[in-house]
Amino acid sequence: MFIGRKNELSWLEEMLSHSKKKLFPIVIYGPRRVGKTTLIKRFMEGKESFYFFVNETKSSPVLASEAANEIRKKDKKAEMLSLESWDKILKYLIEESPFEAVIFDEFQNFQNANSSVFGTLQNLIDSNENKGKLLIFLGSSTGMMKELFEDTHAALYGRIKSKLFLSPLGFRDCIDGLKKMGYKEDKEMAGFYFVFGGYPKYLSALEDFSIGAKPINELLRTLFFSKNAAFQEEVQDVLRAEFGKRGANYYSIMEAIATGHTKLSEIASYSGLSVTSLSPFMRDLCDYHELVERKLPIMRSKTRDTRYALKSPLFRFWFRFVRPNLSSLEIGRYDLLMENIKKNLDSYSGLEFERLAKEYLVSNAGKNKLDFSEIGGWWSKGREIDLVTLGAENCAWECKWSHISRGEALKIRRALEENSALAGIKDARFGLVSREMDAGADEYFDYVADLGDIFEGKLPHHNRRKA
Repeated sequence: MFIGRKNELSWLEEMLSHSKKKLFPIVIYGPRRVGKTTLIKRFMEGKESFYFFVNETKSSPVLASEAANEIRKKDKKAEMLSLESWDKILKYLIEESPFEAVIFDEFQNFQNANSSVFGTLQNLIDSNENKGKLLIFLGSSTGMMKELFEDTHAALYGRIKSKLFLSPLGFRDCIDGLKKMGYKEDKEMAGFYFVFGGYPKYLSALEDFSIGAKPINELLRTLFFSKNAAFQEEVQDVLRAEFGKRGANYYSIMEAIATGHTKLSEIASYSGLSVTSLSPFMRDLCDYHELVERKLPIMRSKTRDTRYALKSPLFRFWFRFVRPNLSSLEIGRYDLLMENIKKNLDSYSGLEFERLAKEYLVSNAGKNKLDFSEIGGWWSKGREIDLVTLGAENCAWECKWSHISRGEALKIRRALEENSALAGIKDARFGLVSREMDAGADEYFDYVADLGDIFEGKLPHHNRRKA
C-alpha cells in the first residue's frame, strides 16, 4: 500500500531532470520505518535504475559480489567485465552503466563494511561532473549520514547537490490510508495515529497481516501482546540498530521522558545519572540520533525552562507502557499489560491529541482568519497553556481529549484568560480543540474544532465568544 508522498515524488522527478546534464548526487535520510525504500521503489518504476541495499551484517567482499551479480542481471554488456572490487563497481556505475539512477540504500553501513568507498566516490564525483546520472544515497542513521556529508573533514563533504529529510506521513494521509483499510470511526483512527503516527510500515501491517479495521485495544493485542506477535520486538529491534550494544543509559533516559520526567533534573533522578554525566547522552539523543526533541515555552527562551520529549509516537507508547513492565511481557502476562493500557490510555491519548491539534492548526495556518507565524506551548511556575499561536491574531488554545460540556467550556475559557494575562499575550483570542463538545460550548471561544473537524479537513469555526 503506497500512500501520499506527492511532494517527495515530484522532488525526485525534478532531481532526475537536473541529472540529465550532469552528475547529480542527492541524499535522502530519515528515521527508520518512515518509508524511504518504498518511496524510492515507487520512483524507480518505469526507469532504468540500479538499486543496492548495503546490508550491515555482510562483509565488503560479499557485498561487492552481490552488487556485481545484480549489475550483470540488469546489464548484459557487463557480463564480461571484471567487477571484483568496489573501485571497479563504482567506476562502472558512474562512468559506463546505462542506468539513469544509481541508488544505495542504508549507505552509512559502508562506514563499517568498507569506508574506502567514500574516498572512491569522492574522486569519481569530482572527475565525472558532466556525466549525466542521478546518484541517490539513502540512510536511516541521521547522525551518521550527517557525518558523512556535512562534516568538513568527510570525503563526501560538499559533493551533494540536494538532500531530503523524509518525515512521517501527515495525519491526513494517514487517515486516508486507514479509511482504505476499512476504518470509519474517528476515535479509532485517532487511536491508531496516537500509537503509530504516520509511519507507513505500520499502516502496511494492517494489510500485510490481514488485520483490517480493529479497535485500538484489539490492534495492540494482535500486533504486540500475544504469542509470536508481529511487532513484539519492533522497538527493541529499531533501537538496537540505532545504538548497538551501548543502549542501556539511552533506554533509561527515554523511559524517564516517556513516563513524564521531562526536565533535565527529573530525567537525571529517574535514570540514576548525575546531570553532568547525563548531558552527553542528551546531546546524542537530540542531535545525533534525533530521537528526542528539546522544547522551550513560546515567548520564553531560558534554558532552564527546557523540556524534552520523544519524537516517535510508538517510542512514547512503548517506553510508557511496555518497558517499565518488561517482566510481564517476558513471561507472557499480556493480560496485565493490556489492563494497564486500558486504564491509562485516555491520559496518554490526551498528550497525543495535543500534538494532533498542533499539526491540525499548522496545516490551516494562513487560511481564513487563522493567521499565525509561531506556535508552541507555554509554561511557567506551574501554569500552562497547551498551545499559543502568534501572528496577525494571538490565540491561546486548550486541547482536550474528552467531551466538553458548556460548564467545562466556561471554566476552560476563564483559565485561558488568566494564563494568557500571566504569559503576556496581547489582545488574546481563545480557542478550544476537543474530541467532542456539547451544543453551545463553542460560544465561549473565538475558534473551536472537534475531532470530526480535524479528520474532515474543516477549518476551526470562528465564533464571537460571550463576554
